[in-house]
Amino acid sequence: MQKIDPHMNDWYRFIQEKLGTDAWIPLYLHDKIPDTDDDFFLFSAIAPKTSTEQILSQYEWEIDIASFYPGHIISYGRGKMTDAKYLRYGREDGIEPILIQRHFHGIKKAFFDLSEEFRHLYNLYFDEHEKKFIIILDDGEEEDVIRISDELIQINAKYLKEYLAVKNANLVLYFNVDRFLSGKFSELGDEIIRDIKQTNFVTCEISISDDPRKRDDTVIFSRLLGKKIISGLDDFDPETFDPCGVKHDEYLEFIIGVDSEGKEILFSCDEEKLANFFGKNKGKPNYVTPVFFKREVLEKYYANTEKYSIHDGNLFCGGLWSLRLDNNHEKYVIVMLGDLGHLSISEQRYWRSFNVKPDGGFSEVAFKRGFAAEWTDPSMEDLIFKGKFERFQESWMKKLGWDLFLPLGKSDSHFFNKIRVPLKESQSEFDELVLAITKVIIDSINEAKLGEQLSSKEQDERGISKFYRFLSEKGVKNFESHIQFLRDLQSLKSTSTSHRKGREYESVAKKWGIGKKRYQDIYREILTRSANLLDFLESEFLK
Repeated sequence: MQKIDPHMNDWYRFIQEKLGTDAWIPLYLHDKIPDTDDDFFLFSAIAPKTSTEQILSQYEWEIDIASFYPGHIISYGRGKMTDAKYLRYGREDGIEPILIQRHFHGIKKAFFDLSEEFRHLYNLYFDEHEKKFIIILDDGEEEDVIRISDELIQINAKYLKEYLAVKNANLVLYFNVDRFLSGKFSELGDEIIRDIKQTNFVTCEISISDDPRKRDDTVIFSRLLGKKIISGLDDFDPETFDPCGVKHDEYLEFIIGVDSEGKEILFSCDEEKLANFFGKNKGKPNYVTPVFFKREVLEKYYANTEKYSIHDGNLFCGGLWSLRLDNNHEKYVIVMLGDLGHLSISEQRYWRSFNVKPDGGFSEVAFKRGFAAEWTDPSMEDLIFKGKFERFQESWMKKLGWDLFLPLGKSDSHFFNKIRVPLKESQSEFDELVLAITKVIIDSINEAKLGEQLSSKEQDERGISKFYRFLSEKGVKNFESHIQFLRDLQSLKSTSTSHRKGREYESVAKKWGIGKKRYQDIYREILTRSANLLDFLESEFLK
């Protein structure tokens, strides 16, 4: 500790050279520095550029952390009020908060509010679990803007500097560092040492004295008190400013064919460079040129069904963007070359990583829909099942007034959205998909309503067994194979995902052909038999 500088030159160099220069800039900080036990405190505010000279003219703070409460400034004349001026932040100098500390008299926990203007400008979402504000960009990507902990609140420099440019303002960092050293102040001099330092963006005072907490002179007390100005972007253009925008003027090249030597032929997805059916860019590849991708390209979107949804012929990212695609092809996902140009550059890069050489053309379904203008049902088993299931649910409710399969709650809806023909030969993906379809057509059987329809109650009777009795008592014929399918599917789920795999799983797996058939083919069978069950029920109850 004796080697630590009481003149705090180390801290001054840090303030001058490093503070506020990183990708994340502190807005609030209160911490003990481990190596020196220094107490470092910092908070911040937004100030008009016109006040820069005034702010830097003195090291004392204009505000404190408890400033910025709204209220009136009352003017009096001859003992009477002559004017009442309401101020949003209780100040007339134009300084405003980016953080506001809220206190509740010890009854409720204090916390910091983020500037409403800043939140609204970037439409920030607060993630309660991660304690951070995020921005959702136009391409659906999310980026941290504010990160919060008890000791530190920091801001993404990109958004801070942009915001400062929007407001023609600076960020003022108010800092105070206290240092206590063992030693005699009398050995440094007889009077309190004060050193004021000032540059174009920093002003501060370094003072050294006896420790004010003690009556003897065994501890030297040093304090660094001051401010630093952080400026905004120099090249800001309000005409092109888009708070949540991403660039859409970059275009990658995709594989559209092979030449006579087997080399890949690449071409840009920029619509302006592509031909169309009306004479544009003759001799160039057409907008509708099919581009082929491995089916695994969809894995990213199936893995995040809260943000993305895949339908028959379309991929959606919330309400931000969509992409037409041919997902009725047996082996590939196919997208028109021109449509790829409507994706952000980050999405283009993602899709480019799954791009393969052309292998045929669009699926028959996509061709009939897109080029022959014919209404055509999907051909992929997952799309067939999901379409039938949604129509069945609506028709059953409309005719019978209750749901045979209970609608999935918000926390379970992802199971339905994830149902798909497996994208690859993977045990883990197959297990996940078995769980998903079981949730939809077995775990969701409306046992309560089925029980109301039965002539008697049987102890410990569960979903499939109730369904069996319901069909029997309704006089339905030839339903046994469908019930057996449900029992076999339930056994597959129970032995593969609900419990450790053991001998019972081996027996069930053998029945389904696992090990001899591809996972994709087995799951296609599950989807087909699930769709057949819906067709059977529709023919018995809804026609």
